[in-house]
Amino acid sequence: MSWSFTLPVVVPSANVLKRALWGGNRARYSRERASIRLCVATLGRGVPRATGYRRVRITRVMGARARQYDHDNLVAGAKALLDELVHAQIILGDAPHQVSVEYAQERGDKAYGETRIEVDLR
Repeated sequence: MSWSFTLPVVVPSANVLKRALWGGNRARYSRERASIRLCVATLGRGVPRATGYRRVRITRVMGARARQYDHDNLVAGAKALLDELVHAQIILGDAPHQVSVEYAQERGDKAYGETRIEVDLR
């Protein structure tokens, strides 16, 4: 069984988050987290609560003019998204025995980006 939903927000790169936190702009980081939390809570409503191991694929769909992130920037930037998936009980936790996470990036046909989440049992 699998579920998928698309967030109208883009996973930020780790560099953007680092600048927001270290640059003293914690309000921006808080806004990013709140936006992700609201989207996951609303759009992930159809996904049943996790009771065991799940596989998750996080795909950053880039806007028309966006550049691809380095893999480590994508993974670190998606940390907040993983935390919100745990908070919404879509996954049990982010430990390797609870979830397998795969990251991808692809070019979209829209001017803005989005983030697609796909959740599978085993």
